[in-house]
Amino acid sequence: GNICSEQFDLNDEGFQMKVAEKLKDLFIYNLLLNIELTDKLYGVEIDVQIINWINIESKKYKLSALNEISGIKSINCGDTIKLTITNQGDINAYITLLNFAPNGTIKQVVPKTDRNESNLLPKGNVTEMGFICNEPGLDIYKVFATKEFINFRPIITSRGLEKSTKGLMNPLEELLLNGYSGSKGN
Repeated sequence: GNICSEQFDLNDEGFQMKVAEKLKDLFIYNLLLNIELTDKLYGVEIDVQIINWINIESKKYKLSALNEISGIKSINCGDTIKLTITNQGDINAYITLLNFAPNGTIKQVVPKTDRNESNLLPKGNVTEMGFICNEPGLDIYKVFATKEFINFRPIITSRGLEKSTKGLMNPLEELLLNGYSGSKGN
């Protein structure tokens, strides 16, 4: 059910390998998109709003109402978006924000670097970020709130080949890595 378009040359020696790698990418995409890990202690919520700039230099803006149909918010290309993540839970949480792009790719938005503890969101706190919507299609943002730091970047960008978190992986990171490697760990 995902949109995935990539050209493959049937005469290429690595054709089958390339198709298999793309299928693994889609498996991880669907796994992360549909996984629901719930815990009563966490109450992290995400809100999306459109910003209309009054004065960019002084960072003055007004918020615009979004058209929303069945939980899907309509945003036009070129709109400036403000994401607000609120920790309404009972404990501090590490926040990981993933963007599921219309072309079947995943980007880690937060944290921006591999081991940056700025993604720790204490209970009752709010973090905001903004960016411009550049691509048409259904963009999905999903926030993960966890008691430990999670870094999806090595898995998303290199299929786990860059093991920058080696020895520090939590079970979810290992599950995703094994989705690519096919290993049968603990």
